[in-house]
Amino acid sequence: MDPYRPVLTKRDFVGRYARGEFGNGSPTWLTLKEFIDDSLAGMGTPLGDDLYHLRNGAVAGGETYYKQPWELIMARWGALPNGHDWYCSTQVPLDVERTLLVQGEVQIAVPGGGGCGLELFYSTVAKPMREALSTRAHQVQGTMASLILREYLCPNSLDWLYELLYRYPHHVVEFSAFSRRWGTLPNFNTLFWEVRQY
Repeated sequence: MDPYRPVLTKRDFVGRYARGEFGNGSPTWLTLKEFIDDSLAGMGTPLGDDLYHLRNGAVAGGETYYKQPWELIMARWGALPNGHDWYCSTQVPLDVERTLLVQGEVQIAVPGGGGCGLELFYSTVAKPMREALSTRAHQVQGTMASLILREYLCPNSLDWLYELLYRYPHHVVEFSAFSRRWGTLPNFNTLFWEVRQY
């Protein structure tokens, strides 16, 4: 597998995300069977307080179900006629979500688009990404975008963000940065949610 090949489709992205290609993320399951097996093995907590996010993995901008308990994920995912098109991630715990610093989308300016350097579309609203960006968001470019990212992303996260922008030119990177570390990798305060072509 070439780790620098472009992300071609939503389905292409999802498989690569679950394998950890894009860095620190949320624990993710591609099938209901994987989700059940890991839960029974103690890697999920069917009787605990964890919440999950069920997403359409075939359609960009498709349906999504935030903050679902284990039992509801089981029922909903199992009832979907096209369940193989869906995937599930652990929802950011509420105590971490409350420490949100910034989240949004960043990319290198589109050639000929009038911008220069980085372009950042972001929000500081502590809600899931779609809700936060529709509630209150800002667009900045260049030095201002760099300063905001440097202010809120820990050094590991900032270095990795720039690595993603280098590895995947002509792509947008979605991220959320918190004042606490959380995710599949230690010592990152930023989750990288999506890498997609613009």
